[in-house]
Amino acid sequence: QAVPAQADRGAKHFASGRSERVLALAPPPSAGMSAPIVNSWNGWDPLREVLLGTMEGKQTSYANEAGVKRKQNNGQIFKYDLTEVVDDPVRRATELVENFADVLKGEGIKVTRPDVVDFGAEIKTPIFTVTQSSGATCPRDVFFVAGNNVVEATMSWKCRYFEHYAWRNALMSYYERDPAMRWTCAPKPVMRDSSFNLDPKLKTINNGEIFFDAADVLRLGKDFFVQSAHTANDTGRDWIRRTLAGDGVRVHEFEFAGQKPGENLGCPVTFSHMDAKVAASDEYTLFWCEEERPAESMMQLFKENEWKLIEAPKRHACASPLDATARGIHLNFLGAGPSRAFVEASEGALIKTMREEGVDVIPVPFAPAYMYGGGLHCWTLDISREGAQKSYFRTLDERDERLALKKARLADKADQAPISPRRQRKSENEPTSA
Repeated sequence: QAVPAQADRGAKHFASGRSERVLALAPPPSAGMSAPIVNSWNGWDPLREVLLGTMEGKQTSYANEAGVKRKQNNGQIFKYDLTEVVDDPVRRATELVENFADVLKGEGIKVTRPDVVDFGAEIKTPIFTVTQSSGATCPRDVFFVAGNNVVEATMSWKCRYFEHYAWRNALMSYYERDPAMRWTCAPKPVMRDSSFNLDPKLKTINNGEIFFDAADVLRLGKDFFVQSAHTANDTGRDWIRRTLAGDGVRVHEFEFAGQKPGENLGCPVTFSHMDAKVAASDEYTLFWCEEERPAESMMQLFKENEWKLIEAPKRHACASPLDATARGIHLNFLGAGPSRAFVEASEGALIKTMREEGVDVIPVPFAPAYMYGGGLHCWTLDISREGAQKSYFRTLDERDERLALKKARLADKADQAPISPRRQRKSENEPTSA
């Protein structure tokens, strides 16, 4: 299923009609100020700059903690056929990540890398101790961008509690150079054992604290969708809703089939991040896979707003029996621009489908790096894209307009209501201020 070499730009590099509402656009910089850098509302506007993870310092063993165990247990359910045998997985993954950096730069995209810290050191807080950190492979899990606001996630594993420090210097550099950048950090959870649920039929994270990984957020302009699953909870989604309300962002729960009580499909569908389940290649175009099928309510919402929903072929690539990534990991592509994306090179069936749908695919070999964090989207964070905030959900706009009109009418009625004689006498007798 591999893509022919002549069509494979990434592999070659390695060898050598709708009306949309524009809602927010960054103002031009004042004289003497730097131009804005941080700007991203979705995954398909023209890409200018990314963070890219590193294999340097990556821990290849798992930390002994509840959240990680749940992930391991769920991952063992899926037995993928090996499509590639890798003799030295760490070396091969390192080569592929560095090749991806070169591919991005070759496309004119600026790449920023993390600092390397001692990820093998023990983590200790006043509440918990864990034997090690994880690494700095996936900035997508740690941050998401809402316009000019970089939102730092709580993280859901103890071993990733301080992972943001690897990116601190990079973000400080943006903060110093971009006068419009905002940086919002979610409150760190205490992470008591009682916060985690190991029952595979229930969601992993209980609601006693704010929890979310940034990759549990699907950004679609004015509307952000957040799943409540293995690495995020309802309280975390509510924090995101409250935090982004001032930016005009509507936050919704994204539900998948089999998540509700009594609806379990025989194997968990909630252990992976959102970007390994569904992906948008352009406005009004969403790819999904049957193994991680969106709930019918989600399908209906997108259809009534004229989104084209495309069922992707099944995942093909697997380079290790230890690969516990999701059945939709092949949808973890990185958008380079409208209907243009970096896609795992060996996913021939997916690439064929995407090209038939008008997507300009840039194939990049990456599957052996899956087991160290995920796919091309996981390993990156789009810090800078062209474009403004737009609404792609007309029915939600109309709902908001109706609610605003109703609220205005109620306010008018309250203003026009006659004053009772008792209230009038009390008002007349009140002393006036000097």
